[in-house]
Amino acid sequence: MNARTPNSLTLGGDKSSADASVPGANMRSLIESAFHRLRADIVEGRLAAGARLAIEDLKSRYGVSGGTLREALSLLVADGLVQTQAQRGFHVTPMSLGDMLDLANTRSALECEALRHSVLNGDAEWEARVVSSYHRLSLFDERITRDPVHLFN
Repeated sequence: MNARTPNSLTLGGDKSSADASVPGANMRSLIESAFHRLRADIVEGRLAAGARLAIEDLKSRYGVSGGTLREALSLLVADGLVQTQAQRGFHVTPMSLGDMLDLANTRSALECEALRHSVLNGDAEWEARVVSSYHRLSLFDERITRDPVHLFN
């Protein structure tokens, strides 16, 4: 999956073509808006993996037409975030355990590399912030260990 913008793929051209004086620019901006909002809702888990994406529900949720939604959903199909099946509509692409493990391993590798880079390039102020953060996290850990239910009520 990638973070392409609709403008860079199928909506035709550079950002300068999306000006209101160009015919179809308003439609492109509506599609882009729907694309970005749908993408955010999928990536952030507001639309669950495997969930059916009913056009009527999405129309009221995002305030755009069915045609605009179909265009945005087609872009998300191209990005692998949405699947389509004949006579069954659109669904959020399910995530398997293997996908989750790949994601966790990739995140872990990136975070380890970022930490390594941070340690190599950190100065005294950076070190003070790390020590302070560690202290605050330790205090929170003690509190949650003592009374986990109280903290979340």
